Amino acid sequence: MDGKTVALAFVKALPKFSRWEIAMLGGVAGTVVKVVIDAGTLVYSAVKNIYLWWKGEVSGKRCVKGITDATAALFGTLLGTYGGALVGTAICPLVGTFIGGFVGGLVGSAVIGKISERLTCKFFDLPKTVALENAYKTLGLTQSSSNGEINSAYRRLALICHPDKGGSAEAWSELETALALIRQAREEGI
Repeated sequence: MDGKTVALAFVKALPKFSRWEIAMLGGVAGTVVKVVIDAGTLVYSAVKNIYLWWKGEVSGKRCVKGITDATAALFGTLLGTYGGALVGTAICPLVGTFIGGFVGGLVGSAVIGKISERLTCKFFDLPKTVALENAYKTLGLTQSSSNGEINSAYRRLALICHPDKGGSAEAWSELETALALIRQAREEGI
């Protein structure tokens, strides 16, 4: 028995797959690779956020927000990859499956990531950046504070922090920087 006969017998013994089934198997393989990459990113994000929280560089809310956003992006990738693969397979099996799955994963991750970012900022009452969060913390306020509350907190702290009133130049500079960051973020004069 020669090699050609053995190979032919092996191929005949394999189950017969339709183009649709082969395309779906290819899409599943691509999805598995994308999920492994995103799961690695999720683990990295979780470890990084917990480490920053442990060092006191971010708040506990910011830590949980970061992990939640990474998890949402992973699920967005899954949904987008499956949806894109299904659409791509319907248009052009095999090639369409790969392209649709890839594009769907990217779009799903981006869209769900942005939605999650907005929702978690509202839910946790956090500003977009850590610097802005620290600015509100310097004034002893939250992001949902009104302009009047910000002005009152600034005036109260200015009487304490101003160098002419016995405060340090560093504390005064920090207060001024915090107010400038909040003004810039709100894009209005407070």
